Amino acid sequence: MILGLIYNAIILITLLAFSFGPAFFALINTGIKYGYRTGSFLAIGVVLSDFFLCMMVCMLVYFGMANLLHSSETQTFFAIIGGVVLIVFGAFF
Repeated sequence: MILGLIYNAIILITLLAFSFGPAFFALINTGIKYGYRTGSFLAIGVVLSDFFLCMMVCMLVYFGMANLLHSSETQTFFAIIGGVVLIVFGAFF
């Protein structure tokens, strides 16, 4: 069961890593402006971010956290946390 989950996560991670989204164009822009090394760090960061996000979602679903997310209290908590994260990123950038 867990090996099937890991296999599906690897497939999803591979698809996300090679997609043409905003990270792809940011990678091109960073590579042109700052060079190969900085672009490589950005690429590694994007791949690791996709990996951890996919693994976290897979593990949450696997351990039954999907039932917890249907609670209105939990949704309010995650909405507040998400709003705070967006405000911090907006203020920082």
